[in-house]
Amino acid sequence: MTTLEICNMALSSLGHERRVTDLAAQTKEALLCSGWFATARRNVLSAAFWNGLTRRAGPFDGVPGADGHFRYPHPCGRGALKTEAVDALGRPADILAADRDGLTLEIPCAVFRVMPDAEDPEDWPHTVAAAAVAELAALIAYPLTGQRGVAADARAAARDALSRARAWNADLTRRHGEENRYAAARGAEGWT
Repeated sequence: MTTLEICNMALSSLGHERRVTDLAAQTKEALLCSGWFATARRNVLSAAFWNGLTRRAGPFDGVPGADGHFRYPHPCGRGALKTEAVDALGRPADILAADRDGLTLEIPCAVFRVMPDAEDPEDWPHTVAAAAVAELAALIAYPLTGQRGVAADARAAARDALSRARAWNADLTRRHGEENRYAAARGAEGWT
């Protein structure tokens, strides 16, 4: 799915009939979509560590400081939307501080899980793209329609889409030993 397709699906979900053919156009729809797309992308991508998009870095040894804490360079650069540190046993570790020079932790060795800002929607899983469509629709609903009810409905749909994406990401849509009926329905195989 491309950025343009996401924008047009968001407009369509709001009942809007006009389509965007160029995000650089000076139409109300194009200006809203191009202005809010990056925010929608960041909101959805930073909501979880998405399968297929998350990167792992390390293990790294921290540089001890005088205060008993350890400094680490940013594991995948400063462009990450979300970063999590774990210790040698796989337990989450608190990031005490983060600045432009790096991260501060209490542990001497850490592995990092990083959610980068994946800008190309072609790389996203389908549920993440669907959540981005709903989030973009929620962001542009009121400026586009001027109707609070439409905006409230779009926000509820965005929450639901993000919830479905998180469930898919955590594989909560399948019970042990049973067919994943949600995935089968999405794949046009139908319910069994």
